[in-house]
Amino acid sequence: MLGAGRGSAELIDFLRETCPATSISVLDDLHPGGPRETDGCPVVGRLDAVRDWVAAGARAALGIANSRQP
Repeated sequence: MLGAGRGSAELIDFLRETCPATSISVLDDLHPGGPRETDGCPVVGRLDAVRDWVAAGARAALGIANSRQP
């Protein structure tokens, strides 16, 4: 999961309901100074690690959202 905010929390809930056997890890740019987990899923690295993860066969879901109104 990309992002450790509210958008990713909603996707994590969805994945748990539809794919309960799926292992979920989170990448977020606040790592390692930010949260250690999001909704029970470990925050394991920064967003730029996604290329290596996908190249190794992992799937990525974008959980980053901006709720600020212009």
